[in-house]
Amino acid sequence: MRIVIQVGHQPHGGAQRRDINEAEVNKMVAERLKPRSDKVVTYEFKRQVGPKLLELLKLLWKKPADIVVSLHCDAGNANLHKATVYFWTKDPKTLRATDSHWLAELLCTTARTAHVAETTEVRSAPYAREGNKAFVPGILKNTAKLAAVLFEMGYISDIHTEHAMMTEVWQKNAAAAIDAAVRTFVKGRR
Repeated sequence: MRIVIQVGHQPHGGAQRRDINEAEVNKMVAERLKPRSDKVVTYEFKRQVGPKLLELLKLLWKKPADIVVSLHCDAGNANLHKATVYFWTKDPKTLRATDSHWLAELLCTTARTAHVAETTEVRSAPYAREGNKAFVPGILKNTAKLAAVLFEMGYISDIHTEHAMMTEVWQKNAAAAIDAAVRTFVKGRR
């Protein structure tokens, strides 16, 4: 199965923190995920190179992946050890019936068990982000045949999470959580 990992933000972009930025964290987790490709699950990596997200979306629309996982880090005023997984649905009332919702639930479970975050939450998109109302739907809607999720791996604005994100252990745990969720999803689809 072809899984596209959309590495969020162009280099040096995204949420900023004292010692690290979101784009770096996303890239480091993607690097840890690369060796996990095999005959069952093939990971491809796409990254926004310039300021135009639309160019990246056109690539994904040309050859839709079976699964899309978009990597990001959250930021905010609260100190949170929390990860959030977003999925797109046309009708939030039917969200529990979608493949994307199932993948989001799996990813929340694996993120907790792999110690990526203490708590996790599944939320449906679209929601406004960075002044761009099409941000989440653009990444998730029509970019995958089966399922697409946006994984906010943790709050980079939390000092403890920020320090954890810079460690090899946390990065490997995040990659393991993504891989475990994807493989459970693929096995369940057979």
